[in-house]
Amino acid sequence: MPPNAKTQEKPEPKQNRTCFLPRTRCTEKERLEVEQNAALSGLSLSEYQRRALLDCMIIQRDNILETKTVNQLSAIGNNLNQLVRKAHINNEADSHKIRETIDTIDNLIMGLVCDP
Repeated sequence: MPPNAKTQEKPEPKQNRTCFLPRTRCTEKERLEVEQNAALSGLSLSEYQRRALLDCMIIQRDNILETKTVNQLSAIGNNLNQLVRKAHINNEADSHKIRETIDTIDNLIMGLVCDP
């Protein structure tokens, strides 16, 4: 083959899709919405589901401790939101409780950042 000749790569052969994923439970409304979205996208239902499953970004947790820490931070954030809402409604704030919550959040964040 001459050195300047262009080489064409052969396309990969089409693979038959013979494996099945587990069935997904959903409401009738959800099923209709998925079918409608697939039709609007010009895709078959199977192709739409494959793309939705494979192209979505899912954050995987490294370990159970990280998951528990994220859940704790979420609960603390909810508590903080309730305190702020109370402060706005009653025109008062429990500064000690807010400071305690902020300190707890700081400690949890430091625990995430500084691996023991």
